[in-house]
Amino acid sequence: MVTKIYVNADLKATIPCPNCKNSYQKDVSRFIKHHKEVRLKYTCKCKHQFSILLERRRFIRKEKQLNGYLIEPTRKLPLRIIDISKYGIKIKLFTKAPPDIGSILTIEFILDDPGHSKVTTKVTVKRVLFPDTLGCEFLNPNHYDNLGKYFLFHF
Repeated sequence: MVTKIYVNADLKATIPCPNCKNSYQKDVSRFIKHHKEVRLKYTCKCKHQFSILLERRRFIRKEKQLNGYLIEPTRKLPLRIIDISKYGIKIKLFTKAPPDIGSILTIEFILDDPGHSKVTTKVTVKRVLFPDTLGCEFLNPNHYDNLGKYFLFHF
């Protein structure tokens, strides 16, 4: 089993040993610039070996299954939100041709908060992960709408 370890602002990670329950803080700054996920094997002082996955995101990303639409000038195309964080969103499109990297999209979706709030926002396509899956960044990370309330109270 792989343990997910969060990197703090000082570029250090606190690694707890599942065997002896001791924790060790290690400098992981050399792994921060890697583009792929960073999986490491760690050997504790008690000689127990285990795998860790460094989570380098600034904000937690949560998996979701929210339905929504890609808004185009003449039509609305269905999409599904796969995960979301304060700065970005991963969406699955149900269309054949994905937008290009750098494209600005308007998306609309309903949150899973108690009021089922509607959000309409603009995102920039940062990655095309699969032909139908996009990694996007919010154009405005200051969410003064329903999404901001969602991150504060329901995330």
